Amino acid sequence: VLTPLHEPYLPGEGPLHRLDPRLKVVATLALAMLASFVPATSWRALGALAMLLLALVWLSRLPLRMVALRLALAYPFVLLAAASVPFAARQGTPLWSATLGPVHLAITEAGLRALAVVLVRATLSLTAATLLVVTTPLAQLAHALGRLGVPAILADTISLTIRYLFVLADEAGRLMAARASRTAGQGLPLGARI
Repeated sequence: VLTPLHEPYLPGEGPLHRLDPRLKVVATLALAMLASFVPATSWRALGALAMLLLALVWLSRLPLRMVALRLALAYPFVLLAAASVPFAARQGTPLWSATLGPVHLAITEAGLRALAVVLVRATLSLTAATLLVVTTPLAQLAHALGRLGVPAILADTISLTIRYLFVLADEAGRLMAARASRTAGQGLPLGARI
């Protein structure tokens, strides 16, 4: 089902919708920084942050499915950025290794733990950012950034990036639906010669 995602804001009556947008921006940045600075071995603290964010989603009366869909839009970029993390940690016994010409790749248990921490931190930060954009209209968000001293050009760039990320995702969904309607059987286009 294609849904229009041009405006990520989801209207609602929850307490987060009523908060001053400047406070929401500052709180989002604080949550993202806190998630980044929690020690990698402190899974309880990361779990507590996750519970806090889930409570905020519940308090704001947002559909959990819509918040998850918004997170899913950004997650491929997170996975792409984190793809090299398991190869960076060299301590420990390799669980997998390969040599590609002059490059030796190895995944260790420490590398997988580092990847898990990066993914949890990114998920927490993305959830906080998602809560910000779904409870604040883009115009209010841009105005709040300006009132917090962010240069106007940067505030406009951020709001346009948010808006067009959803436009591109919407268009990608349309293209995939169009492609699916033109294929038959094993993915061969209708009219293709076998």
